[in-house]
Amino acid sequence: MNALENPKLAIVNLGCSKNQVEAERMAASFQSAGCDYHPDTLSCDIVLINTCGFIGPAREESVETILSYLEMKKERPGMKVIVAGCLFERYKGELSSELPEVDGWLALPTPQNVKEMVQNLGFRPAAPEGKPTYGRPVLLNEPGVAYLKISEGCDRPCSFCAIPAIKGAMRSRPLDEILREVEELTQRQGVQEINIVAQDPVTYGKDRGMADGLLSLLQGLAATPGDCWFRLLYLYPFGLKEQHLRVLSDNPRFCPYIDMPLQHVSGEILRRMKRPGNSQAYLDQLSRFRSSWPGVTLRTTFLVGHPGEEDSHFEELCQFVRQARFQWLGVFPFSREEGTPSAEQDGLLDEQLCLDRRPDWIVVVGDVNSTAAAAM
Repeated sequence: MNALENPKLAIVNLGCSKNQVEAERMAASFQSAGCDYHPDTLSCDIVLINTCGFIGPAREESVETILSYLEMKKERPGMKVIVAGCLFERYKGELSSELPEVDGWLALPTPQNVKEMVQNLGFRPAAPEGKPTYGRPVLLNEPGVAYLKISEGCDRPCSFCAIPAIKGAMRSRPLDEILREVEELTQRQGVQEINIVAQDPVTYGKDRGMADGLLSLLQGLAATPGDCWFRLLYLYPFGLKEQHLRVLSDNPRFCPYIDMPLQHVSGEILRRMKRPGNSQAYLDQLSRFRSSWPGVTLRTTFLVGHPGEEDSHFEELCQFVRQARFQWLGVFPFSREEGTPSAEQDGLLDEQLCLDRRPDWIVVVGDVNSTAAAAM
């Protein structure tokens, strides 16, 4: 049987928006290796599963997804299954030995090793001559919207988080490279909204010796040609300074939106998490945001059930939410992640108790959203 030219590639992306950016870049590498991107996994030749390994439920979803496509492969012997992403980065040896049916594993995809993989899978690349690209000709989001990752890794010591172990230390992209990508997305691909993402955007450029990398980034984004708007996501508490807020509030190209995961508000639990702040400090900060940036929408996430969290800590969290009046709020139960300090702390809560605390938030969030909506 002759090797197939221009095999159809489908991507199943799991996890966060940062993972989506990597999936889009992988799609570009596969295209440069002679593959045609195809959104339908049922009629493709190669399925690339971009996994997430951040917390327990994400790992379960990733493994279940891999197994479901390996079952599909039994019905379609010519189909190839490739696995990439955080789950493989975290558990390389275990996964590859437990799932030998997977046709290929990609830890650090590059145009060159992707091309070699496509050839090793029995396909004949028919890409145009020239240097392989690692851009993003394929966007997996709805039309007009894109995510732009400005750095990789994280230097924060949050005790519950496995990201530094998976992704390593923070590595900022060069500012001129980011601004060129903005122009590429807007001028060539018609993107109208760009969401800025990273594990820790507020310390952008610190590893490059920039005095205030976030300020330089914001000023650079505001000066790019076109009329697209920008949204900042996943900002670490107390990272936004007055000079940042002035640029954001003075320029209509920045969406009046702050996504700042606080994780908790009890000073005692935050110290266990190795994070700053307390209830009053966060209320003061939110008040500052609203006065400096009128009309700003505030979103956050909280982690319930961290080791040591007692009923009084949880009630403090609920009371804070009633006072803070977030427009959007996500809540996650604690996941005991091996290799993290929180996994070894005393005061570990029963898993069911962690889960039981989450439904209470559905009522609280509904009340808060209704109040916020009525006040807008």
